[in-house]
Amino acid sequence: MAAGILAAKALLLLGLVAGAQSQQCSSITILNESGGSYRARFSATASTSFTGLNLELRFDNAVNRLEFDSGASEKMDDHRFRLLSPGWVAQPGWKVEFTITPHYSGGKSTVVGAVMNGVDVCGNK
Repeated sequence: MAAGILAAKALLLLGLVAGAQSQQCSSITILNESGGSYRARFSATASTSFTGLNLELRFDNAVNRLEFDSGASEKMDDHRFRLLSPGWVAQPGWKVEFTITPHYSGGKSTVVGAVMNGVDVCGNK
């Protein structure tokens, strides 16, 4: 009997975790969606000077591939991608903007983390 109660509690907890929605980064704006993908604008203000964009994006669900027209996209694992653009130059206060297209086969994958050249630019607290 106790094992049955524990199993029921575990299933309830899994359902709550799976049903919880992650908060999308404020630096991401979805422009349009279609089955299994969406096009989004990334927009953040540089807080440091840098030459060469190095942006790590973290998704709440698995992403198969990520299109990034302004440079290279490297899949780190199913939930993390690194975007690299060696010619990108920014100074503090400059706007960094481009579009991305994540492709997924399961549930919609929301950007929940973004670190640009070592600085958190997600906006979630």
